[in-house]
Amino acid sequence: MFYKESSILFPLLVVIGAVLGVLFILRKSKPLNFSKKSQDRYIIILCYGGIAFYLGSRFFDDLFHYLKGEGWGNGGITFLAGCLTGLAVFVILIFFFLKDERKHIFKIFNIVAMGIILGHAVGRLGCFTAGCCYGKVTDSIIGVNFPGEGYKYEGNGIYTVYGSDAYKHLFKEYLETSPSYQEGVMKQDNSLITKGLISANYYARTTKVIPTQLIESLFLIILFVVLLKINKLQFPIYLISYSVYRFFAEYLRFDNR
Repeated sequence: MFYKESSILFPLLVVIGAVLGVLFILRKSKPLNFSKKSQDRYIIILCYGGIAFYLGSRFFDDLFHYLKGEGWGNGGITFLAGCLTGLAVFVILIFFFLKDERKHIFKIFNIVAMGIILGHAVGRLGCFTAGCCYGKVTDSIIGVNFPGEGYKYEGNGIYTVYGSDAYKHLFKEYLETSPSYQEGVMKQDNSLITKGLISANYYARTTKVIPTQLIESLFLIILFVVLLKINKLQFPIYLISYSVYRFFAEYLRFDNR
């Protein structure tokens, strides 16, 4: 796995997940027997919901980084914020522009929930290829290394790191806890600084973390299959089960969110 390749795979898998989710929703909505007019509006509403999903996921992640003092536009995407934004827009548009289909609203919610689960499961694979949303450091058999291209020393203790988010985090963490590097910065000793950077690069490349992205993707796939078998109450079951899962999953996460 190389970082340059993974940066392409991440958006590709997110798009694939979104397309699969929408196709699933449209297929499962056929038995509702929408009129041609309602069907066209339904597709448009799904598109607007998807756009709102993306904009919400970007806005709130940018806001998070901005509040941390990192400036605006340095974020990525965050699923929970995007999901809430997209669902809010979807519900509002359904009530205003599909009045004749309100009687199917709970069935629609169940179908949409399944589409979200499917798309999310594939999207999390994209997170894995990009090395974001990673877990804590581990020595267990499931631990993985994420790619890093290296670093560039700018001088005066300033450096730039290139690679996945996990690689950057581990690199920075090592330097922040390295007495020799800190001493080198204080004394402006380039030999100590260089030694610290080399050690940080080695640590970031070789330290394994829990692949929380794959664990979540597996959980979502299992949830998707189970809900297909149950074929009812998908929306409330999804909300409850995923909320419980994320509560415990946060204890395994290591990224800055």
